[in-house]
Amino acid sequence: MYRGNPLSGANEKENHPFVRSSILLFITLFILKCIVSPHIWLPAYNLPYVYRATPEFLFVLLLLGLAVRFRTQGWLLPVSAVLSCALFVLSLGEGTTQYLYRRSFNPAVDLSFFPEFIRLLFESKQGFAIVLYTAVFCTVLGMIFTAVFYLLRTVVRTFKRSRHTGALFLTLYALFLMSWMIPLRSVNPGDMLTLRLARSISGNRGRLMLPEEDETLPQVEEDMQQYRNVLLFIIESYGYTAFAKEDHWTILEPRYDGFQERLDLAGYHVMSTFLSSPVIGGYSWYADSSLLTGIRISDEQQYGDLLQSDTPTIVGILNSMDYRTILSAPGTLKPWPEGEAFYRFDRHMYHADFNYRGPEFSFVPVPDQYSIHRVHEHFVNGADDTPLFIEYMLVSSHAPFNRIPPYVENWNSLGDGSIYHELPIQTFNNNWFQGKEYTEGYAAAVIYVFEVIVSYLTSFIQDDALVIIIGDHQPKYPVTERGQPLSVPVHILSRDGALLDRLRDFGYEKGLVPEKPPPHDGSEQLFSHFMRILPQL
Repeated sequence: MYRGNPLSGANEKENHPFVRSSILLFITLFILKCIVSPHIWLPAYNLPYVYRATPEFLFVLLLLGLAVRFRTQGWLLPVSAVLSCALFVLSLGEGTTQYLYRRSFNPAVDLSFFPEFIRLLFESKQGFAIVLYTAVFCTVLGMIFTAVFYLLRTVVRTFKRSRHTGALFLTLYALFLMSWMIPLRSVNPGDMLTLRLARSISGNRGRLMLPEEDETLPQVEEDMQQYRNVLLFIIESYGYTAFAKEDHWTILEPRYDGFQERLDLAGYHVMSTFLSSPVIGGYSWYADSSLLTGIRISDEQQYGDLLQSDTPTIVGILNSMDYRTILSAPGTLKPWPEGEAFYRFDRHMYHADFNYRGPEFSFVPVPDQYSIHRVHEHFVNGADDTPLFIEYMLVSSHAPFNRIPPYVENWNSLGDGSIYHELPIQTFNNNWFQGKEYTEGYAAAVIYVFEVIVSYLTSFIQDDALVIIIGDHQPKYPVTERGQPLSVPVHILSRDGALLDRLRDFGYEKGLVPEKPPPHDGSEQLFSHFMRILPQL
């Protein structure tokens, strides 16, 4: 009986192990690649990119090849396993940061916030839930690390059993190198996570670009005149989503109509627009420094460089004009010498200075109404003719939007805050990691803050002060919808309408509701907008 060409059969028998080994190794390495580099495909579920190899993964694959070639797997295999697990942690941080904050992961800075993450977890869960979450987290992490080790061992053993180790390795390496032909939109393929870690530690990334000369800085006259007060309210998480997301605006629109009517009756002129914040969901200090300096600050290296520079600030300019400058920061829990040396506020009120004795609300215990009232009593009420610049860092609209303070009609009854123990608190079923009432909680927080600000301006401010109200950044996802810009609203008010006329050149519109469509200028442009108004103060 004819059985076919015996040579053909022999070749098939010889090649079958090579093909089978190639398929097994490719699948194993593909799974390993997905584990050690989820930031390539996971943040936005970019499944077409799941095949793309990172430089770090190619380096691990090279180590495995060396382990087989020189039979040094006794120490190279554990080294590869430890390196792969470290890459998984860094990649997970990159993916999480891209997903939540739409920026790159800075290991040297962001990993320092891990203890805070654990604290927030324990605050959001109690009792058995804490034990369960901790057990699940440790179990999953242990399973991933174990899987990485066994995948690596499988690769090494499969290579060793092959009769064509060199050809097999080169074939697989070429296949993963070819993955770099896939274009990548969200991540720079040449920016290795490990290189980013080294740069962040050594301080060689994101250097601050200082302007050589700023012609907008005013010349202060020697013969000083009487200037008007300037009040800057920076609202935590007050973002574009308040107006752009239908669920939010349905709740907020009638309240904004009421706020506008009350401001009109009090004689205020209002101009509003949107500006783009450098951050989203957190890192408010980057946004705040951008507003005060006119330089867009978006990472820790730039921020550190800024505090070491002699960059002009709104605070410093007003200091030179004999303003008394005051910072109200109830969310600052400890001394801030580097910030004090840079900004040079005349006075600071930090958390301990408010002597608050009430219950805790949101991320920072002190309610906005209470902090504004305390500052007013200390510095505004009964003050002499020295003009004031006060920066209010408002915190009651901070995530997770679960405990919103009640508005107290009689401000003089606030006392040391003990009254809040007796008042009903708005509570919503939200925590740091999930929320069934994010929409309602966020809208309630915005309403509370504006009720406080509008009531303060219409009841306590009788002069024609310049008032600036701006958000620091958009709230975290999913309160902010995917695809929305990083923009925040800015409202500039005064009873002197002529003071605001020049703002029309920057796209400001009359009223409390901005309507300018994206894209929007950066929020650092507020500095130049203020400079345009400054000569008329």
